[in-house]
Amino acid sequence: MADIEQSVPSRRMNPWSKTNSDGQEDDLLNRTGSSDDGETDQQDANLSMAPNSGTSTNYTSQLAALFIIVNVTVGVGLLAMPSAVQTAGIVTAMVVSIFLLVFGTSVAYIVTIGDQSDRIFASLYGPTFCNTWYMNRRFIMSSLTVFVLKPLCSAKTVDFLKYGSFLGIASILFIVYVVISEFLKISHIPDTVNIMPKSFLDIEAVLPVFCFAYQCHLSWVPVVASMKREEKRKAFVTISVGMLIVTVIYAVVSSIAVLTFGAAIADDLTESYPGKGWSILTTIGIVAFKCLVTLPPAFLPARLSIVDILKNNWTRYANFSEPVQRISATFVTLNAALMLALFVPDILVAVNILGCLAVMFVFTLPALAYLNLVKENRIKKQQMEGQGDVPIYTRKDKIKRALSFFIAVFGVIMMIVVLYKSIANMFNRKHTEPLCHT
Repeated sequence: MADIEQSVPSRRMNPWSKTNSDGQEDDLLNRTGSSDDGETDQQDANLSMAPNSGTSTNYTSQLAALFIIVNVTVGVGLLAMPSAVQTAGIVTAMVVSIFLLVFGTSVAYIVTIGDQSDRIFASLYGPTFCNTWYMNRRFIMSSLTVFVLKPLCSAKTVDFLKYGSFLGIASILFIVYVVISEFLKISHIPDTVNIMPKSFLDIEAVLPVFCFAYQCHLSWVPVVASMKREEKRKAFVTISVGMLIVTVIYAVVSSIAVLTFGAAIADDLTESYPGKGWSILTTIGIVAFKCLVTLPPAFLPARLSIVDILKNNWTRYANFSEPVQRISATFVTLNAALMLALFVPDILVAVNILGCLAVMFVFTLPALAYLNLVKENRIKKQQMEGQGDVPIYTRKDKIKRALSFFIAVFGVIMMIVVLYKSIANMFNRKHTEPLCHT
């Protein structure tokens, strides 16, 4: 893990930083620990989450970090997955990309909250529910954003979210239970179930959903940063277990849902289950609740990114106190996300566009980071052992660099193809009747 330090950009452009109680910037990326015994003492200073003596700090345990990241990852992508079964070298551009992806994720979660509220009220009060002001989706989305999401997203750390993340995972298990129970009620499996894709273009069409569903590495940075120093060295185990749990959940829900509905499955999984049964309505409510507890940790990278951009380009903003910077960035960003969410027709539109950015974050940016990491490691080794003793690249390094370059190019090509395909699908998709008639 000590290699991570080699690829960390300069402090001025580092979005993963926060200000401690004495006004000093605390680099989150330098808290990931070190497996090199010779660097342990120096790393301990960077790994400490306590700002300075005299202040108290809440740490996130390894189990809590696992809860948070599984909760963050298995989000809106869980609803879209069943229907689906470029910049490099300029730090500012990467920061903007991070902000755009997480900002778009915020829009997707707010849209999902509105969609689920429509489902609940339509089932309980009929097709004219939106004529009542407090049942209108715009009121629901606006009030929850202002009174719930803004306070949660304004928090300085993600430690307190471990409790909400535990409830979020419990809600996921309930959704799994409902999907399985509904499958057991059917008399036969539909004949329209696709075992294999009909063409390669089908894979391109659903790639945004898969990438959006699985991308979570942006949220890992603040989560790992809030872990205790001695547990940071176990971060790889936590990440591996978390991704295994996520994969199992997606596989179970997607497979069983497809076996239940076949080609009739809706883009939003909850729309495939009609009726007013308590389990279905509870599932819909749980999805909305999960958005509320999932968005705050997912939003943190966007907030750190926008704060960093403003601090480095606006002197007056940089002179504000840390709470003012944090809260103002949260309020402005969520207000903009809310305005967009009010006019997005449904969740699939948001997921398709976000999926294109997710393709870049899943393939291109990690490959470019690893490409640079290999180079930095060789330069460091040359400096330690002498220029004449160590070749610039070994055969193994050349293979790593070639693989990284291939993945990066593949990510760029797929992002362009997926964006074109997603836009074409949005224009060609069938119009669905609204749940409420005014």
